Amino acid sequence: MAVLVLVLVMLWMAAGWVPSAAAAVESMGNARQIAVVYDDSGSMVREDNVYTENWCRAKYAMEVFAAMLKKEDNMSIFPMSAYRNSVESSRAPVRIQGSMDADQRVQTVHEMDHLSQGTYFNSVKAACAYLETVEQGQDRWLIVLTDGEFDTPIEQVEEYLRQAAEQGIKVIYFVMGEGTQSIGQAPELGIYSYRVENSEEILSGIIEVANQVFNQRALDHSYLKETAYGLEFTTDIPVWDLTIFAQGQKIEIGALSGGEDTLQAATQTEVRYSDKMPSNYTPEEQQNILVDTNLEGILASFSSEGTIPAGTYQVPVSDLSNVEVYYTPAVEIELLMEDEQGNQYHLNRQTAEVDNRSYHVTAQLVDADSGEPVRSNLVKLESCTLTYSNGGETYTLTGLEQGGTAVKFSSGELMGELLAQLDWQQQIRVPIESVVGPEVWTGQLEVVLPQVSQDGATYQFLLDTLEDGSAVQVVPQIQNPETGELLAPGAEEMASAVLEVRMEAADPGSAGSGALGWLYRIYAALYERHLDDREILWTTQPDGNQVLVLPHYAGQGADDTYYGKAVLWLDWTSGTADHEVHISQSCEVNIGPPPLRQVLPRMIKAMCLLLLALAAILGFIRKKRLPARLQVTLTVVEKTPGIFAGGEFEREMAIHRKFSVFRAEEARINMSFGGKISAPALHIRAANRCLNNKDRRFEILNIEKFAQVGSIQPVYVDGKEVKPGDNHRPRNSKIKITCRSNTCKGSIPPTCEFKFGIRSKKAAKSGSSRRKRGKSRRHGR
Repeated sequence: MAVLVLVLVMLWMAAGWVPSAAAAVESMGNARQIAVVYDDSGSMVREDNVYTENWCRAKYAMEVFAAMLKKEDNMSIFPMSAYRNSVESSRAPVRIQGSMDADQRVQTVHEMDHLSQGTYFNSVKAACAYLETVEQGQDRWLIVLTDGEFDTPIEQVEEYLRQAAEQGIKVIYFVMGEGTQSIGQAPELGIYSYRVENSEEILSGIIEVANQVFNQRALDHSYLKETAYGLEFTTDIPVWDLTIFAQGQKIEIGALSGGEDTLQAATQTEVRYSDKMPSNYTPEEQQNILVDTNLEGILASFSSEGTIPAGTYQVPVSDLSNVEVYYTPAVEIELLMEDEQGNQYHLNRQTAEVDNRSYHVTAQLVDADSGEPVRSNLVKLESCTLTYSNGGETYTLTGLEQGGTAVKFSSGELMGELLAQLDWQQQIRVPIESVVGPEVWTGQLEVVLPQVSQDGATYQFLLDTLEDGSAVQVVPQIQNPETGELLAPGAEEMASAVLEVRMEAADPGSAGSGALGWLYRIYAALYERHLDDREILWTTQPDGNQVLVLPHYAGQGADDTYYGKAVLWLDWTSGTADHEVHISQSCEVNIGPPPLRQVLPRMIKAMCLLLLALAAILGFIRKKRLPARLQVTLTVVEKTPGIFAGGEFEREMAIHRKFSVFRAEEARINMSFGGKISAPALHIRAANRCLNNKDRRFEILNIEKFAQVGSIQPVYVDGKEVKPGDNHRPRNSKIKITCRSNTCKGSIPPTCEFKFGIRSKKAAKSGSSRRKRGKSRRHGR
């Protein structure tokens, strides 16, 4: 009965209770087997001829208890009245499986009969006998709830329960009433004793017991808030699941929102007082039995595929007058180990092997998802103890939560348990099954490098003779950790030795210094563009008490092999049955480049090509260039009968130049205008070196041709007459040629002026408008 009341108070008036999924890493993933010794004696209904509501409240609590079972949990209820004569019950225990539908679990308790007989200790023995048959790996709980004394002396009761605890059964002994005898508490054995003196203390006492059983916690009311939306609450840690328990009539609970997703309740289970009267009372007596008709409520559970993140959540609840939120913290415990070099390691249930060295060990709570340390107001680590067997001895480390302690493991198996005590009397148990490797020794490597000369410089190896047998000599010296003495490895150690060689490019293509060094750097830049991606293959060869490191060509030969400065990393591993040796050391080697007799011919060829290219570039830059476009203006000076009675015409033409690398650019210009004014083509050539198009000048190479055409004589260039055979070559891009046209239809050819000019791009855009103006002027005369 006491057990039942325990559960009832826990869930009915709970001011704070929720199972911690992490509350025992061992329990977090394990099934629970719960045996409840249920006090269904007559004193639960009537005591000293005074009827009470205890029996009704107890059954209501058991309904809530059953609704909270997880799928992997099982609960068996052993009514005390059924074990009057022996451990063989007159009726079978009430079996409730977590895999059953929640409503079915609640209904099973609801229909349970209350015999109202004695408090027989055989019921405790039957419950223990059942728990002893449970297979390993499941958490076993025995809850004894009573408001009176058993038919067995309390000393025998206490001894029997102590023996059960030694078998790994967790015991909770809860008594109600000032004069009821109880047992001593032994938390280190898993025995917990509770007493409440009066009915006002039952609630707080039952809540503490329920928290231990389910490893859940009640969210403190300071985290709860009533809003227009409904209930709002906040958690500062991720949780495995949430349960909302609202008491009242016909209450509705909606979806949980506020995180990444909106969660619908996985289950919604109604609980209600039982009005099924004890069967061994007469109808007249049953009319006097009290029933608490205010006991009614609903439980809604929420969960996701992983954890529910820390944050603020809202859920609609139709009646907020009596609501509790229970959560399962998603936390785990781990050992943080730091060696003498400051390297950190994590020891938990997944750790397969631990190095044999000295550590400073501390314990910490971590997020079950991210593994990050937890800093929370909702869960506290009060103490942590590591009990382990190693090297044939058993050790216990305490105070791991307060700065930790130093430890050195021995080679061999490491078996034990990490026990973390949290607030709310909850625990996390982590089994440790690991192996400690052999003791780790260190030492040093004496490295002897070969030397070879080429072209006045000294190297360790040469590229063209890389595989001639020269080697790096590595002589290991192992340090005894006890004496600090450096010793040569023995035959057993040399037989197990492994020397790994890695190379890192330090200065590709480097060779010598001064002019020779620069020569090779230029050579590498021209012919060895991917030198830093090349490698050298290194092999090892034992030779007595040393190991030879030999280089080899990579790929097809020297053309695929690295040269220049490099760093060799030498990782030595050896060992015997009782220790291992790990030594890591580096040295610098310089691999000589190809000899000068191979390099110089290629460099001379490259330099010649480079000089030719430079000369071509310089000549191209320095050559004389023509303007890109010319503006030619034709003006009919004299008024003559016919269509050429005077006018002005413009034409902008592109210069089609003959390409040449060094010579001045030349081109020919068509001087005819639309077939109406005809003149010989001008042959021009660039006359100055200028990159600016606007400042370029040209010379006319065939001006005498104008003078040879009789019909257009005389010809004047800038006012100076040109006669046939005159080899006049003016050097001005803004010149004026005056002559008479040889195509005029009039009897007297008109006098024409040709003006040349170089215009900017902006001025060129207005060319079309000017041509239109000239055309209208021509037709106007």
